[in-house]
Amino acid sequence: MKLPMPSRRRAAILTSVVSVAAATLSAALVVAGPAASAKSLVPATDYRCIGREVTVHFSSNSGFGKNVPAVVITIGAEVIKQRGTDVRIHKTPLGSLVTVQHGSPVPDSQSDSLTLLAPDVNLSTDPTAEPTEFMTTLFSTRTVTSIGGPQFVEGVIQNSSPQPLFCTASASSLSSQ
Repeated sequence: MKLPMPSRRRAAILTSVVSVAAATLSAALVVAGPAASAKSLVPATDYRCIGREVTVHFSSNSGFGKNVPAVVITIGAEVIKQRGTDVRIHKTPLGSLVTVQHGSPVPDSQSDSLTLLAPDVNLSTDPTAEPTEFMTTLFSTRTVTSIGGPQFVEGVIQNSSPQPLFCTASASSLSSQ
């Protein structure tokens, strides 16, 4: 199922929101400075997100083995479950891009993927701490392919549509799924 394509105006607004959020996060980290390091913090390993007709559960340590990632994405009635090497993780200055194949690629035609932008999140070990909540994006991307390589594809090769998500981060795992 293809995610709805936003208008140019919505895409521009989303880009602005992401830019402001990144700047705010950077400023908060600078202001927190050494005081933040006095707290006991652990990195988030579990992300649960919800958007319009979409839910995403990503765990960087799924319980299927040390550091084995797992992703469950539900779009409408369709459920996509992938783990291990089927989950591609690429570290970037924005956080990790977590990508899974969506459906079967069609040779010399197209392939579809879903990519979650998962920011780095540090969590307090204080059991009374509030859950960490944030906004991020799931990208649905169709890549036009050619047996001869991308140089033989005319026009846009990767066409992506963003889906805003509201997320919570924790240090639990997907081992039960």
